[in-house]
Amino acid sequence: MKKVYPSKPVLWLFTGLLALPLTGAAAGFQNGSFESPGLVGTFLDITVLSQAPTGWVPGGNLGNAALFYQATGSFVNVVAQSGTYLVGFGGNGRTGATLSQTFDTAPGTSYLVNYFTTAQQLGSGPQSLIAELLDGGNLVVASDSQTIPVSTVWANHAFSFVATTTTTTLRFTDTSNGAAAAGINWALDSVSVSTVPESGTFLGGVGVGWAALAGLRRHRR
Repeated sequence: MKKVYPSKPVLWLFTGLLALPLTGAAAGFQNGSFESPGLVGTFLDITVLSQAPTGWVPGGNLGNAALFYQATGSFVNVVAQSGTYLVGFGGNGRTGATLSQTFDTAPGTSYLVNYFTTAQQLGSGPQSLIAELLDGGNLVVASDSQTIPVSTVWANHAFSFVATTTTTTLRFTDTSNGAAAAGINWALDSVSVSTVPESGTFLGGVGVGWAALAGLRRHRR
């Protein structure tokens, strides 16, 4: 039986398709749902790096539950948006805590940041946050400010940025009025960073595929 080998146009087709950019988590970004390392118990006040979820760095005004690691069940009617664990901000009216992660980025590439927030304890008082992207020199390249309503329904937030350096830091800061929000706090979960494909690159890859198919037809004739 005669063996049939793929012609060059077919190989070009697959090569063109493989060249298309893939969307997914940015290289090095990790633990966006805070599932690692988990907890013994349901609540941990984060005051030092070793107490923070894997890959994340605590900062700002810490202590007295300004930033805490928690499991579903720590607060009535609050269930993790994804998995079992989540991070809380603003306990006992304390504000100003930060949580950040630095990850690899490709300069000039567009990325999408997605995250979820919810109120906890359902007290009164304004709560708010700012999410910032900082380059390797700690200059802010993009930011997203949000007011958190008094509700245990998870709210989805998203914003994009273009990387300017090979590493970028995503930082969340609790900007609530602590004195006015003493009876309420908020939680963060399901944080993700993904690349945004360039439409021109995608269409170019599709064009390569169509050209390969056309060449294959001519070759057969």
